[in-house]
Amino acid sequence: DYTFTNGNSGWGAKENISGLPCAVPPYDDRNLAPVYSDTTIQHCFGTCDYDGTCNSVVTPPTGINITFQVDMSQVTDPFTAAELNGTFNGWCGNCDAMSDVDGDSVWDVTVSLTPGDTVEYKYSADSWAIQEMNDPGAPCTNGDSTYTNRVLVIPASDTILGVVCWASCDPCVVVPPTGINDRIDNVRIYPNPANNILNISSSEIIQKVEVFDVVGRVILSKTLNSSNYILDVSNLNSNVYFINYSINGVVNTKKVIVNN
Repeated sequence: DYTFTNGNSGWGAKENISGLPCAVPPYDDRNLAPVYSDTTIQHCFGTCDYDGTCNSVVTPPTGINITFQVDMSQVTDPFTAAELNGTFNGWCGNCDAMSDVDGDSVWDVTVSLTPGDTVEYKYSADSWAIQEMNDPGAPCTNGDSTYTNRVLVIPASDTILGVVCWASCDPCVVVPPTGINDRIDNVRIYPNPANNILNISSSEIIQKVEVFDVVGRVILSKTLNSSNYILDVSNLNSNVYFINYSINGVVNTKKVIVNN
């Protein structure tokens, strides 16, 4: 297999032939069948033309901005910088480096992708020095036990994906310090399953509530400063969702089911 890059600028400048008939998995490279004599192949960058005419009209797709976020707070291996790798950048290493500007262990990067495309990706750090090992049975992965990657169908508009934990489809579960357990357990989220409304109540003041879908997208983010909240779920699709709630700076997560 082989491919071309636009100059000596690394895998970030690799041609994109994803979805074209000459692309071969897993990295959308080209493939050369056996030849038995001197052969000249006149390629066209980014197309499947092999006769040098470059007749295929390549219309640059209109990209939309997708922001990826990963929580590295529970990563035990030492690292310097997290990074995003996927089919859209040729698994290039650190060409889509992530940043943690506010130092909260949540790293993010925004990339331009084509609406409707299905992409695979995963998080790594320091040019593949470490990488997350995902569960092939998890709902956000491709199910491949050998190359277990995350999967995303690119939406039609700019999207900020919800924060997920390293090697997980869900937000990181914060283990509260001693003495906090009883207070956190006083939160009630009911009914579960729900089909119209979801009640969230606590004996303490809830500072914030966030709702995530199974791939980590933020469905709702609400600052409360209240001990009770009624969440309208009538417009949500039937599925599993995750509720993050904050009490006195401690974040916990509960799973709910919506049946509509």
